[in-house]
Amino acid sequence: MPELVQLHKELAARGVRVVAVSLDLPDPAQVKTAEQLGAFVERHGYELPVVAFSGDLEALNARLRLPGGPPVTLLFDRDGNELGRIEGAGERVEFEALLAKLR
Repeated sequence: MPELVQLHKELAARGVRVVAVSLDLPDPAQVKTAEQLGAFVERHGYELPVVAFSGDLEALNARLRLPGGPPVTLLFDRDGNELGRIEGAGERVEFEALLAKLR
């Protein structure tokens, strides 16, 4: 996550948005409410947008072909087309390779 926070800061000026999505609310692991999620984000100093998914987790998993749980990083173009993904925590070099698809 620290690498994504840094990329968010570096890429914002170029119009690239990095957004974290928490899947904890429909299947609580560490947080059960949006307030708890906000406190978690603040406590860890994550300086990027974080949204909480609270819908049908099975449908989301099926739609995005998620690997059975987070973390997963997905790259979408401005039209919502998936350009690539990293399953697992990911390293800076992997994020940069994924972002190279935007050029």
